[in-house]
Amino acid sequence: MAPERCTFEEVSDAAVFDRSATEEQQMPRVARLLLVAMLLGIAAFCVFGFLATFEPTPRDVLPWQVGYGATAFVAVLGAGFLAWPIRPRD
Repeated sequence: MAPERCTFEEVSDAAVFDRSATEEQQMPRVARLLLVAMLLGIAAFCVFGFLATFEPTPRDVLPWQVGYGATAFVAVLGAGFLAWPIRPRD
């Protein structure tokens, strides 16, 4: 017997990630700010690592540059979504 599958709307914790959730369903402001701070710290580390890959070395650095760049981009994008949530229109 296969387990029942549920949709995204049926999951109770899904309201944390729903950008149109009501204010009492959204993640607490302090938790959001902590996550934003952590994501921006990760982004800063990746920017430093990306710049460090341009030092003259005899090794292949393109994978590191792509990895640092992609991680920094995702971290900044995630911080932006957490910092400026979309409020539902009344």
